[in-house]
Amino acid sequence: MVFFTTLILLSVIIFVCAGIFVMLLRNTYSVNRIKYGTQAYFLAEAGIEEAIKKFNEEGFNPSGYPKTAQPLGNGTYTVSIQAHADPKIKLITSTGAVKTVSRTIYVQIYNSAPQVFDYAALGGGKLTVAGGSVVSDTVPISVHSNNPGNGSVTVGDKAPPYGLTYGRIEGNASAMGTVVQYGDDFVNNVITGTIHDKNHLPVSAVAAPPFTDSFFQYYYNLALADNNPPTKQTIFSGNTTFSGPGDPLAGTTNHVVYVDGAATLEGTWSMTGCIVSTKKMYINDTANGHITQHQFQNLPAFMSRKDVEIYGPTDIEGLVYADGWIKIAVPPGNTAGEVTNVYGTLYGTNWVNLASKTLLHYRRPNPPGLPTSSAVTILSWNE
Repeated sequence: MVFFTTLILLSVIIFVCAGIFVMLLRNTYSVNRIKYGTQAYFLAEAGIEEAIKKFNEEGFNPSGYPKTAQPLGNGTYTVSIQAHADPKIKLITSTGAVKTVSRTIYVQIYNSAPQVFDYAALGGGKLTVAGGSVVSDTVPISVHSNNPGNGSVTVGDKAPPYGLTYGRIEGNASAMGTVVQYGDDFVNNVITGTIHDKNHLPVSAVAAPPFTDSFFQYYYNLALADNNPPTKQTIFSGNTTFSGPGDPLAGTTNHVVYVDGAATLEGTWSMTGCIVSTKKMYINDTANGHITQHQFQNLPAFMSRKDVEIYGPTDIEGLVYADGWIKIAVPPGNTAGEVTNVYGTLYGTNWVNLASKTLLHYRRPNPPGLPTSSAVTILSWNE
């Protein structure tokens, strides 16, 4: 009896000890999961904060993403950035992992900084809409000038060329200086929306992407990757004229044409892609028909390190970007009804001058290789 009693007591003790041991293991496992989960959350948060820092430093299209399994502390973090239907909104997804435990944070951010591409036209200096030109679209549009002087945005003209006296902005106009309206159409609201200038409400300068060597190098590299003369020539050295179907440029699609010099366009032809000039870009008035330039994906249509001047009737889809002035003026000698249609945006660091016969329809671009300013506002933060 003593033996069996002892055996029973030992069995009970063993079962109790085993139970305590299992409870300790479970508690240890739970404590470790809580600890690893907390560490993983902070790793995910670190990935979010790093991404926001990059947005503030590089603009709303930061480089280096997605980041996969970046080591930090006892674990890693993985960060990806997804686009949104609204180009000013992005979704950041960051996952921290420690051992077998992971935590994921989803943050939706909004770019609250004024962007150059938020505007249908922006002049670093003056901005003029005259000679029968109209800026409009089916969505709300705005134009802006960073010039602090008088008449930094002018609509209409007291002494216009070609006998036309009016211009029209079917939207808003803002200027660091003043907004001035002239023309026969004044009684019909030359500017249909609000006006913000130093006489109404002070306006800040709108930050714009800089014309840097790295900016042009980015587009040169795109052209170089596609260059295969004589089948497809995309890089030209020196001043170059493109004059219709006989030129290498005519009919080319889906790439960048890079001219290390001035680029002159004439004749009748259509292209899909991007034309970059390191000097002046000129579309002359001898064109015997329309030049049609479509952007490919988000590439700009025309970019120049100096001026862009358009005197022949042209259809442009995409961004026109000049480190100087942009002037569009179709002369009266062209066929009646011939105008320049721009479906995109215009940005010139100096003067954007829609002098005559220009219809600008706002389409917001998102060109690669161009950093833009950003001020990140967090819309949502979820796990």
